[in-house]
Amino acid sequence: MFENLNYEIEEKQGSSLEISAEAPWDNISGTFEKSVNRIRSRAELPGFRRGMAPVNVIKQRFMAEIKSDFLEKFAPEMVSAILEKEGISPVTTPEISSLSLEENEPFKLGFKVETLPDFQLKKYKKLKLSKKTCKIEEKDVDKAIDNLRERNASLKEKKEVAGEGDFAIIEFKVEKNGTEIKLDMPQERFVEIGGREPLPGFDSQIKGMKKGETKEFEYVFPDDFGREDLRGESAGFTVTVKEVKHKQLPSPEELAESLNFKSVQDMRSRIRENMQEQSEQNSQNELEDQIVDELLSRHSFEVPEGLIEESLQERVRQAEEFLKSRGGDPSGVDRELIKERVEKDIRAGLVLSRIARQEGIEVTEEDRKAEEDRIMSHYGIKDRKQAEKYVNENYILTGKVFTFLKENAKIKDEKTAYTPGKEGQ
Repeated sequence: MFENLNYEIEEKQGSSLEISAEAPWDNISGTFEKSVNRIRSRAELPGFRRGMAPVNVIKQRFMAEIKSDFLEKFAPEMVSAILEKEGISPVTTPEISSLSLEENEPFKLGFKVETLPDFQLKKYKKLKLSKKTCKIEEKDVDKAIDNLRERNASLKEKKEVAGEGDFAIIEFKVEKNGTEIKLDMPQERFVEIGGREPLPGFDSQIKGMKKGETKEFEYVFPDDFGREDLRGESAGFTVTVKEVKHKQLPSPEELAESLNFKSVQDMRSRIRENMQEQSEQNSQNELEDQIVDELLSRHSFEVPEGLIEESLQERVRQAEEFLKSRGGDPSGVDRELIKERVEKDIRAGLVLSRIARQEGIEVTEEDRKAEEDRIMSHYGIKDRKQAEKYVNENYILTGKVFTFLKENAKIKDEKTAYTPGKEGQ
């Protein structure tokens, strides 16, 4: 069917190809007639039994449907035949750009494909890198425990006036020019004295009040307030304190017991280990970021736009869903910023993949088993077959390439103070 195909391949910007192909009518007439017969078999016309209308009538009445059926069957096969013959591996779905189908005339088809960019691998060994190392000090562990005590604090009723760090449950109403206005917040809510507050400075008006007291005051809304009509405007607030509570921190001994540690010393040891592990992981992540930046500075090539767009759509969708889940506005997603990140990730992946081929780095069965073990341990999965579903070979291969590059790099240790992450909050 595709023996006498004529086609031309034109290289476009980047790694895009535009292919113009032509198939003689004798090559496609059989496929075209099959499309005619398929449409004829289900066509219903007055005066004819189903499937028995004359072919010329079918062609006259249903040519659009016949062409659509033909293209659905023939065009993908024609595209595949050309790509296979030329050894072209598209990274996105080929895009039909033009076509011409007339009976007894050659079938003409134009389509675009995007391929992986061709680039020369530059020097990637003996990269000059710096690795941050830190020693966890006693003061770092103290701070981590203080943070844990804060997070595990309980609120107790307080009869005295609300002070710094206390919480007040208040009820309020707002009036402007004698008319009550509603804000996009509960009229009975918690206020932390000295804490983060959607109405900056509002908590200072509550400070010094106690349960049962009511206070009236004027408040000027900030210039960046959510409601435009209230920005910079003054309104009268009437606030009643329903309750005052103070934060009671657990002692280190109580904290250790509540977190199922054998003792305070056991808790401190485990926290130190976690902090050291996290610090090392952060250091490795930063090292890999340096490697990517070094490699990309040495390899300049264009990434197929279609490849970027496919990943971009998914990243934007994830970002929008994340904002929605946090009560945010999905329109606040910075598409351009995400696109820059996507392009960088794809470029890095292509360079790392090329290095893997150059150095013969592959994913072995032992690597897969080790990843399965990690997944089972981390997520508490007991069934190995279930864990197999979550094994990402590209993730494993990337990790092996990073390990190779680190082993062949010139790394200078840089001592630094511990920076708290999640483990120190």
